[in-house]
Amino acid sequence: MARKKSILSAAMLRKLKRNGAEIKPVNAALLRAEQLPDGWIQIPLPPSTNNLFINKKRGGRIDSPKYRAWKKLVAPLLNGIPPVKSYPVQITLAIRKGKGWRSNSDIANREKAATDALVTAGILLDDTEKCIQRVVIESWQPKSPNQEVKMFVRVEPMEPIQERV
Repeated sequence: MARKKSILSAAMLRKLKRNGAEIKPVNAALLRAEQLPDGWIQIPLPPSTNNLFINKKRGGRIDSPKYRAWKKLVAPLLNGIPPVKSYPVQITLAIRKGKGWRSNSDIANREKAATDALVTAGILLDDTEKCIQRVVIESWQPKSPNQEVKMFVRVEPMEPIQERV
């Protein structure tokens, strides 16, 4: 298996660490094996942000049928998960590509629906920066291309980000 390169240069990593940043790679090895470590939740891949809402004829926007269907699927999966007690948090989204994933998909367009579902389920108070200070998104290609696309979510408490400049 090819080693994944960091998108940050070694010099940038040193600078971030010097300024107090916590650099912690997402360990997706267990997710790749589909053994969910503690704290991870598997949810269906949400629609792209581009397809969450439709415009009403007389103004305003409503949830698209695709978004409403996804919300119905994900709600029972999040029921019973206790609310976060300590803020701010980091949200990590890990996407296992597969059937249903287009190679030209904008990976960041999946975050909004997932975060909103956590708020709707009462796991997060809201999705403002006072509650969420970091979002990490990772994806990988499964060994078998016949596997369905899946999303895994984790919410972790973190120390508030201090001014670094």
